[in-house]
Amino acid sequence: MPTNRYIVTIDQEEYVVEIKEEGIFINGILAEDSFLSALNDQGLYLIQSGIQKEEIHIQHESQNAYGITVDGHHLSAQIERDTGRKKRDNARNKVHTGDIVAPMPAVIVDLLVEAGSVVNQGETLLVLEAMKMQMKIKAPADGTVIKLEKEIGERVEKGDSILKLDLPKD
Repeated sequence: MPTNRYIVTIDQEEYVVEIKEEGIFINGILAEDSFLSALNDQGLYLIQSGIQKEEIHIQHESQNAYGITVDGHHLSAQIERDTGRKKRDNARNKVHTGDIVAPMPAVIVDLLVEAGSVVNQGETLLVLEAMKMQMKIKAPADGTVIKLEKEIGERVEKGDSILKLDLPKD
């Protein structure tokens, strides 16, 4: 299955969504156990993440523009297929500094590490929740947690530092 890449802009926040055989990745992070199912042909969908379920309404507004209503909140989304013509800032192609940042506005619902924890690449470090959907943030490489910048229950904005890892130098 070839990778399909999309640039999704929701209320001026940009996300890179990749659909691969291994799953759906948002800004390089696997969106585990998340499913979107159509409930009718009028734009009503069910998003399920683990045991959490949320109905959303998606309304096509113009060529690549959509209105999304979730839990009474209306969002505007622009979806473009990434053809590779534009150079995008993709986190997977960066050399990771060890600074773990929020990929989107959210609330920290679980921290699975503490300062001094030794972690392996792919290990879940923390869980964020946005619009009743949870996203596991995983270690980009083997390393040691140096510092926690945030606590459980804190709200973070896209790009906010959550924790710092000491990564081995190549």
